[in-house]
Amino acid sequence: YKDASLADLNELMLCIEKSLKETQLEDRLELDRRIGQLLGYSTQDIEFYIQHISNRHLKTKI
Repeated sequence: YKDASLADLNELMLCIEKSLKETQLEDRLELDRRIGQLLGYSTQDIEFYIQHISNRHLKTKI
């Protein structure tokens, strides 16, 4: 993170805090998507993670 701007690090911390408290799946996934971007993950990796979490959530609903 040494090359990250302070604003990005602050945004990352805020997103993590909000994600941990969020109860709505869609809102949490959007926060997780932003966290992945701030951490430098590729769009493909982020979407794979989002799909995995969504599928897991659906299985617990059945």
